[in-house]
Amino acid sequence: MTIRRSTYLCAALVGVVAVGYHAIRLTVRRAGERTRVAIPLDQLPRELSGWTGEDITLSEDVVRTAAADTYLRRDYKRPNGEAVSLYIAFYGSVKDRVPHGPTVCYPYQGWSEDLNEMVALPSDVEAFPELKVRKLLYSKAGAQIAVLYWYAANGKQQVDAAWQKFHAALSDLIGGGGAYVFQLMVSAPAAGSEQDAFGRLDSFIRVAFPAVAKHLPDALPASSATPAPPATRSD
Repeated sequence: MTIRRSTYLCAALVGVVAVGYHAIRLTVRRAGERTRVAIPLDQLPRELSGWTGEDITLSEDVVRTAAADTYLRRDYKRPNGEAVSLYIAFYGSVKDRVPHGPTVCYPYQGWSEDLNEMVALPSDVEAFPELKVRKLLYSKAGAQIAVLYWYAANGKQQVDAAWQKFHAALSDLIGGGGAYVFQLMVSAPAAGSEQDAFGRLDSFIRVAFPAVAKHLPDALPASSATPAPPATRSD
């Protein structure tokens, strides 16, 4: 299986556990207010300090399985041929879905986890002056892929999936609205040198994050929360 295909499947599997979570819930889902992104994800610039992006359309099955309210899949390249894959998924209510990230979907596809650590990256974004990013390395059949994964829930960056689950359960209990989960994942093949791959991802995420952060719903006034649009393609 190619790394690009694994990236597509990872996007799909992000929502698999969320579906299972709801299948076993015994409580009745309460209608609640949903949150939306401040700017549509497909308006993320395709030109980012020397990186040029090309949108990738996910299949309808992948979109349906991931169950995000909106998403963006885009490959960015430099003139020297360096490339990274970007995936952003937005869920307008944590009580409706509990999405899982690469630590679930890559092992599910048979990739072995060789590295899993939290790293801090400097950021020019006032709300997140230091990004807490999970640094991951996976291998399968002689191939390696490097991943940097960041997510925020309700305006706060999260470092532990267990907290995300707890917050979702609490939101269900109290029936609160205005909650969201925003996932950002960048990946690249680690052919030859994992250090080079992570350096490439580090360089990209530092450039991209100020632009990505403008899409977070916290830029909107509280009164603007509206039903989120269905999952949209970025083409």
